[in-house]
Amino acid sequence: MNNTQDTTRSDPPKMPSLLSRIPSWMHWTVGILLLLVPAMLLPASGDMPSHLYNAWLTHQVENGLQGFTLTTQFTNVATDLLLYWLFLMGPQFAVAAVNVLAVLVFFLGGVMFIRSYAASLPWQCLVLLAMFAYGVMYWLGFTNYML
Repeated sequence: MNNTQDTTRSDPPKMPSLLSRIPSWMHWTVGILLLLVPAMLLPASGDMPSHLYNAWLTHQVENGLQGFTLTTQFTNVATDLLLYWLFLMGPQFAVAAVNVLAVLVFFLGGVMFIRSYAASLPWQCLVLLAMFAYGVMYWLGFTNYML
């Protein structure tokens, strides 16, 4: 005896999650702010102290320090120039601002690279990319190569 009944039941409508109600730009804003907090709090590392010294010494020479002259350099100067301009706001602020900019440029460049090959952005890659950005900047000291 084959007693088949049509037992189609309708599932109740799913409520959208809290995260799906938040606009996408807010996800990115909060994520980038969380990414940049360590860059503002970590001390200078790698080759950053030498760049900071160059910025300080440049200000000293411009203010009349005897025995030194400034020469023009055309390569690998982005970090030195940023520190020079930001040094007037304080050395800690200058280092934090350059670190934040370096991490942001490297991270967003990696996001754009991944987006150029993937149809959708795999969110798991973002955590690895953030760790790689900090590793390259702090452990290897490639701040001047990232800018």
